[in-house]
Amino acid sequence: MDLDRINPDRIFDGGDLDCGSGLALLLREHMSQLPVGGVLEMRSRERTVADDLPPWCRMTGHEYLGSLPAADCVRYFVQRGQPPADEEKALQDDRERAKDY
Repeated sequence: MDLDRINPDRIFDGGDLDCGSGLALLLREHMSQLPVGGVLEMRSRERTVADDLPPWCRMTGHEYLGSLPAADCVRYFVQRGQPPADEEKALQDDRERAKDY
């Protein structure tokens, strides 16, 4: 797949967050706003995302399409898979628990 030709449905900047410091929750929120098959471009300056994002995609049913270097970040592309039936409730529960941190 030629990543340069992807026209993402949504783009967001994950900044310096890693998956353990809130990025995973932000990814879930942004992915939930896409149709099945839609593509998210997530930009990040955090090195560990390159290792953490592909397994996160496998665990959540999304397809990791790859990454491209940019001037001040890396551009990651994820295609939304079929969400589980209770995904919206699980996301809301996780948002509530995150407020306690």
